[in-house]
Amino acid sequence: MTIDLMQFCGTDDDPRLWLQRPFGIGDYTYAANGHILVRVPRSEWPSDELQITNRTSQFQNVLDLMNESPPMASLPAIPPGPYYRKCLVCSASRDVGVVCEECDGDGEIECDCCGHTKNCEACDGTGHICEAQAVCGGCDGEGVIEEATYYRFGSRSFDARYLRMIKALPDSRLAIDGPKMDGALFTFSGGRGVVMPVNEDKGPYPELTT
Repeated sequence: MTIDLMQFCGTDDDPRLWLQRPFGIGDYTYAANGHILVRVPRSEWPSDELQITNRTSQFQNVLDLMNESPPMASLPAIPPGPYYRKCLVCSASRDVGVVCEECDGDGEIECDCCGHTKNCEACDGTGHICEAQAVCGGCDGEGVIEEATYYRFGSRSFDARYLRMIKALPDSRLAIDGPKMDGALFTFSGGRGVVMPVNEDKGPYPELTT
C-alpha cells in the first residue's frame, strides 16, 4: 500500500520551502510539516536529496528517534471531528473589505427610535464594506476556522488532527510513554514517523484508552 506523503507536508505558503514536498535523506523519503514527520523507503517514493547542510540538533534528534523501539500500542477509536467555529475576522463572510464607517466595524448600530442595537444595514452586520474585497486571511476564505481538539494517549497529549492521520495508516501503533515534550514515535505498515505532543498547560485533556 502506497502512502500519500503530501498530506504530511507543509502548506504552499510555508516559508520553509523544503517542507512543502517530500525530501530524501539516505535510503528514506520523509514528509513533514513541523508537527508530524513520516518516513518510508526511498524506493517506494523517489525524492530529491535534502539540500540543508546545517541540520539543527532538534531535527537530528527526531531522525534518531526513528530507530528506537519504545513500548507502543494501537490507537483506539478517536471521536469524530474536526469541529469548526465561525471566523471572527470576517464574520464568516469569507472576505474582508474596508471597515464600515456607519458602525465602525462593529456590525451593529443603535436604533434611533428605541435605543436597542440592530444589525448595521450599510454592511449587513459584517463590519466591513466589500469594496476593495479580499480573501480573509483569518480563515483563508473558508468562513470557518477548525477548532483545535486534543487527546491524551499514554503519558502525553496530542492534536486530534494528527492522531486521526496516524490512525488512518495501516497497522499503526503509537508510543505510549516518553518525556512530555519529546516527539512520539509511531509505526505503520511500510514506514515510521514522529508526532510532536502538545503543551498540557490548558489540560488535562480527555484520555484515549486502549
